[in-house]
Amino acid sequence: MQTFRAELTAPAGPDEVHAYLEDFARHPEWRFDVVASTLAGGLPGGVGARYDQVLAAGHRERSVEAELTDSERPTMLAFRVHDGRGSTDVGLEIAPEGDGSRVALEVGQAWHGRPWHRRPRDLPSAEELAVRYARDLAAALGGAVDG
Repeated sequence: MQTFRAELTAPAGPDEVHAYLEDFARHPEWRFDVVASTLAGGLPGGVGARYDQVLAAGHRERSVEAELTDSERPTMLAFRVHDGRGSTDVGLEIAPEGDGSRVALEVGQAWHGRPWHRRPRDLPSAEELAVRYARDLAAALGGAVDG
């Protein structure tokens, strides 16, 4: 799986940034492709929590499941989005920087099934997701993208 990384800074401290990121109900605020996100199982903010999400995919919407796969407050969290055809893994590392935080975001995608199954053309690549998630997360937190 090829991964892509982007970094951003935010004026909020690591605890506040981590709390914001693990609140999947707020994902539509910073994940441009998420239309809706509702808890489907587990405890909000807990590893293993699952969310039914609706993604905007080109000119249509599709349902996926997102799961919080790892979390260490306030330094990191990871989640996976999967729909049966493929999965997108997102890892976020949070570190204090001055009065705020630095967030490193890494995105990777894997497509499952037969060898000819590839990322559908109307879905963004892992690189596009990393760049746009970082930009939109920085905007939601009042920060800036590095680079």
